Amino acid sequence: MIYLSEYESLSGVELYSVPIDGSTAPIILNGMLVSGGGVRKCQIVADNSQVVSLRFKIQLGSLNCTVPPIDGATAATKLNFPLTNEGVMSFEISSDSSQVVYTVGEGDFIVLSELYVVPIDGSSVSTKLNGQLAQNGSVQSFKINANSSRVVYAAEQDTTNVIELYSVPIDGNTPPNKLNGVLANGGM
Repeated sequence: MIYLSEYESLSGVELYSVPIDGSTAPIILNGMLVSGGGVRKCQIVADNSQVVSLRFKIQLGSLNCTVPPIDGATAATKLNFPLTNEGVMSFEISSDSSQVVYTVGEGDFIVLSELYVVPIDGSSVSTKLNGQLAQNGSVQSFKINANSSRVVYAAEQDTTNVIELYSVPIDGNTPPNKLNGVLANGGM
């Protein structure tokens, strides 16, 4: 079982793992936190071996996606590329537990975001999935399909302030396809 708590530390929310039968004490999975940092979100992969989590660093203004083993046996693997004035906003694990798709927001973490995929084991670098966005455009939401082959996302990709629906292979090897037809004037 995993949970988020300030159980041992008043400095930030940490990620814990404990056997469901309580046979051993909880262990911290996130490693050392910077002052003002913590864990914001977590999700166990399908085979229950790892946990994908979002760690934040307040003073650095960034969120990072990490994958520690659920038993805490080794250190967490950082999945996203180095971030400065941006951070991981959301993530989803593919149903086959091989990939993590995530959005990276720039600036104030809300205005602009783009879509990336990375192997859950961190064996290669992230690949951007969305096409070139319209000026001040952003990926609004996304979902991985059931067989983990494609990602569907809503974005202001072709026109500013017009959100349209796109589909792209999860490996990013071909450009996205627009799924919606012609929209009504001002439609989304």
